[in-house]
Amino acid sequence: MNKFGTKVGSKILVNGYKKSGKTVAKVLYGNEVVNIELEVSSYEDLVREDLKILSSCVLSDIIKKSYLCWEGRGKNAKTRNITMPEFEKALQDLIAQKEKVLSSDEPNKDSRYKYLEPGIKSSLDGENLYIHGVLKNETIVKVSDNGVYPRSKSGASASAKRIVQKLLKLPSLRWRQYKVTDYNFIIK
Repeated sequence: MNKFGTKVGSKILVNGYKKSGKTVAKVLYGNEVVNIELEVSSYEDLVREDLKILSSCVLSDIIKKSYLCWEGRGKNAKTRNITMPEFEKALQDLIAQKEKVLSSDEPNKDSRYKYLEPGIKSSLDGENLYIHGVLKNETIVKVSDNGVYPRSKSGASASAKRIVQKLLKLPSLRWRQYKVTDYNFIIK
């Protein structure tokens, strides 16, 4: 018997969720308050769809302009263009990552959690509750005092992977997990 009554396709609504944000140089960024709508989905199905899209990808069809990455550290860091061989390696790495996820016995199960029902899990000690699924809508109720956090200075490999994923609009990019307290969510 499901305590919350979720199933694949259910909607989970959270009002007034306060994001934890990220601290950069002792300044907290991105800690806005949002209203969230998630759809309970199968992560395994999302990864299968990602793999299908990645496997049929022709990079020359999607890489139509130059993209930059960072090279070097600190004051010596400089931007440069990402090369097509770097994009090709990124595509192969993404395919290998997705295949690895699907090759495990339970691709959407993490041993650090107890899975209560679709879209809801808890920490092993039961103290923390998490909801997860595909983000359908997020509305900012209160903006962060310091705005969004600055972009990281990623190298060619990380930048190329991120760019390929965004250009292909991979379904798994919309997968989110939120730690909720006091069961402050609604199931529809």
